[in-house]
Amino acid sequence: GGEIAQWSPDGALQFLPAAANQFKADQELFRLESPYAAGVFTAGHTIPYFKHSTKLFATRSAREASTRGSYYAPVSGKLLGNGNITAAQMRVLVATQADGHWDGDGILRFEFRKSRKVERIKRLLETAGLPYRVHCFPCRPEAVRISVSRRNCPEWLTPARKRFGVWLLDSTEDAREAFMDELPHWDGWRHPTNPQYYSSVQENIDWVSTMAHLCGRSCGKIIEKNSGCADKAGNFALAIRQTNECM
Repeated sequence: GGEIAQWSPDGALQFLPAAANQFKADQELFRLESPYAAGVFTAGHTIPYFKHSTKLFATRSAREASTRGSYYAPVSGKLLGNGNITAAQMRVLVATQADGHWDGDGILRFEFRKSRKVERIKRLLETAGLPYRVHCFPCRPEAVRISVSRRNCPEWLTPARKRFGVWLLDSTEDAREAFMDELPHWDGWRHPTNPQYYSSVQENIDWVSTMAHLCGRSCGKIIEKNSGCADKAGNFALAIRQTNECM
């Protein structure tokens, strides 16, 4: 049921109704578990892909695909209409995902030692119209705490959005651009031409990739950071580039 993206060898894409088919097969089945092309296939099922060198359309069987270490599978979807999250709100949400924490009373807290981050979060909160308080403690003079009370946290700023998820798609086009621009300021590297995003959460990495494609950017290979620190194990780095080809 519903519509499914259907690719043609010339690269054309159509969304057409998908008919549900149920059948019994007495043959070997292959399970593919890649993030964007997961499923169970018969060995001879035809799967489309893009050639690495030319980016031209080609096909191979599921059996062949299961032996490939690297595989460009064309996937598509439709983002209908414009969402509700604004650019100013999105910047606060990015900062919150990286460094925000809710306490038991529903108060959103940020705590920084770097003056750059203190000034930036204050500016983002002010632009989004969120009142905040600044706390300095004699026992920790090097740290500054910024807090937003529960009554001042609007509906769009909730603990459920501490992780990136499908809610990111409920955003304006400007908000998605702001998302990509804000990421390196908090969990990343602000390189002028090749910024990077870091996370230990695979779901966050996947959603940053999706948002990048919606903004005409290409995400480089996901690599595990080799920091040499036990507490950093499992972190991933994602390089983001401007490109005409969103792979």
